[in-house]
Amino acid sequence: SPLESIAESLEALGVSREETPAFIRQTLLALRGFAGMIWQLESRGDRAAEPVPSGTLIEYLAVRLILDRLAASWILRESLDYRGALADWKAQYKPSAPHAARVRQEQRAFIVFQLAQLLGWEPEMLSRLVPEEWQRLVSETEAFSSLERRRVYHHAFERRYYLQTLDAVALHAKKVRDEGNTTSSSPAYQVVCCIDEREESFRRHLEELDPECETLGAAGFFGVAMYYKGISDAHFTPLCPVAITPKHYVVERPAGKWQALVERWKRQRRAFGTVTHRVHLGSRTFAGGWLAAVLGSLASLPLVMRILFPRATAQLRRFMGDFVRPQVSTELLLERSHPEPGPEDGHIGYTVEEMADIVTGLLRAMGLTQRWSPLVVMVGHGSSSLNNPHEAAHNCGACAGGLGGPNARAFALMANDPRVRKLVADRGVEIPDETIFVGAYHDTCDDRVIYYDLDRLPESHRELFERARASLDLARCWNAHERCRRFESAELTLSPEESLRHVEGRAEDLSQVRPEYGHATNALCFVGQRGWSRGLFLDRRCFLQSYDPAQDDEEGTVLAGILSAVIPVCAGINLEYYFSFVDPTGYGCGTKLPHNVTSLLGVMNGAASDLRPGLPWQMVEIHEPLRLLFVIETTPEVLLKVMAGNPAIRRLVEGEWVFVATLDAEAGTLKFYRRGRFEPYEPTSERLPTVARSLQWYRGWRDNLGYASVAAAAPKADHPRETTAYEC
Repeated sequence: SPLESIAESLEALGVSREETPAFIRQTLLALRGFAGMIWQLESRGDRAAEPVPSGTLIEYLAVRLILDRLAASWILRESLDYRGALADWKAQYKPSAPHAARVRQEQRAFIVFQLAQLLGWEPEMLSRLVPEEWQRLVSETEAFSSLERRRVYHHAFERRYYLQTLDAVALHAKKVRDEGNTTSSSPAYQVVCCIDEREESFRRHLEELDPECETLGAAGFFGVAMYYKGISDAHFTPLCPVAITPKHYVVERPAGKWQALVERWKRQRRAFGTVTHRVHLGSRTFAGGWLAAVLGSLASLPLVMRILFPRATAQLRRFMGDFVRPQVSTELLLERSHPEPGPEDGHIGYTVEEMADIVTGLLRAMGLTQRWSPLVVMVGHGSSSLNNPHEAAHNCGACAGGLGGPNARAFALMANDPRVRKLVADRGVEIPDETIFVGAYHDTCDDRVIYYDLDRLPESHRELFERARASLDLARCWNAHERCRRFESAELTLSPEESLRHVEGRAEDLSQVRPEYGHATNALCFVGQRGWSRGLFLDRRCFLQSYDPAQDDEEGTVLAGILSAVIPVCAGINLEYYFSFVDPTGYGCGTKLPHNVTSLLGVMNGAASDLRPGLPWQMVEIHEPLRLLFVIETTPEVLLKVMAGNPAIRRLVEGEWVFVATLDAEAGTLKFYRRGRFEPYEPTSERLPTVARSLQWYRGWRDNLGYASVAAAAPKADHPRETTAYEC
């Protein structure tokens, strides 16, 4: 058995019982990419198309140890002409203790030599030191080692950012409170985005374009935890945070008359796949190789076009694709008839009661229980780019690297169902009859926005929807404009229209290693009412979660539910970027350039290396390694209760993997959690810069920017809509 083989190998290698745990750990970590992937496939098989059976990691360890035994025996035999037992050789071999001590003495002497040079110590002065003084000197230098010095510098670096952030939050909240910008009137329409920090600029530009619009933020799976299979998908994909295991399944299917056509297309695609596979195998023969060489020159033409003219080629491909294969109208199989959920017919979907729970939970979490507008647009997000094996890292973190569009679409369908609304009203949340939800998807790479199920949109809402769509189209233009300042290949003088074309081209460029920067530069998460952060320039660095403490109870029940998803998701994203930056070849996967996709599981360098976990350098090169700061609109007492009831959150906060501060916006006070208690924070600044528009603050700059108040985004009732000034 594998366990018996492991025991035999350990005995043959001469590993004692005391050494066994460390030896096994180091054996697995020798190829930690493959070992980690096997463990994930074994422990979270629901997130893989082809999971592995239980015990696979043990089998992997057994094989590794057998190979280690054979390799060690061969090296000893060929290099040292040793043919005895490995355990006997290990027992005979003793590390050279005097050599190790001599190296340590030389290191100490060199450190003292460096100090003497820096501090101007003369040899005569050092010669007069007694042994006790030498011991104190050496102990002091070793106590403040290079690692400790870097730790102090890093803490100072983080502290500077936290002070600037807390100052900006306090000053902006005071400005909002003094100017009375938290309007109580109903907005013209509402847009709900993911908390993703890339949506911060998208929301800010939308609010500048149309101050009568209200934006909200929620974790991008929108409470719809599901296994999802799209119309072109071969397998179900989980769309929810990694910490959640879905129970429900949702399928996208062709609507009505399209079903027969889609089935025919699927058969044609399978046949085409079979033919191309056989052609691939045939190309390895002598005759097939000649044929492939001749036809390969023809196949190179579209490849060259994609590299030289990526955007134009993509548009031509879409046009021809729509001409040959028109867009299919689809629908979600969202309601099930059987009591138990599952992937089989009749078990797919949710019951009406489950839908009502999801809708009620999300609306209460965001504080969207009153001040309804006639139109609520639910915007999920994801990313698409060519030749990018790390594409999932650009997608929605709350969907575990999946696309959030299906979740937004599913939530909108649930919230529009009259039966669901009746149950939601029974739970205390009254959705007006005139309020309609629309699902949408925002691609954060090329900044396009697509909408779902518009055939269900009532005629009475068409005019308002067109107004919202026009503002969203302009917002994506200006969002692309702000994004382009980060790309060295984009001129700082680009217009919004040129910027949009630029990001569209990056998404379609086969040679582009930086289609977008993803979550790079993330450093902050604000949990609270949008009124306190609206109009604050956050430089695309802040996760934004909507929450109204006035609609929560004294125990913070709603807040606890929010933070149970938001803190692990945001902390996971932040720490992934943190470690991939500080150790780009260890915790990160190095540069993208030599990466090859392996078994559709991950990437490796060239043809022989470990699987490379973490993020590539091209995704983190502009990132600053700051641990995430959460600013939460609540009281210290409530937040302490939430931490006490959630071990995962408490471990992250008390272990200082993240930092938290509470905001009392009405009183204008902040408290920072440090060493087990909340300490009052006193702002160190008295003034926050103010600009009319975001453009005036970021234009001409490439690096990270400080905070500023943006007057155009203030939610004033008398603020005119000046969309003509923002045209692309």
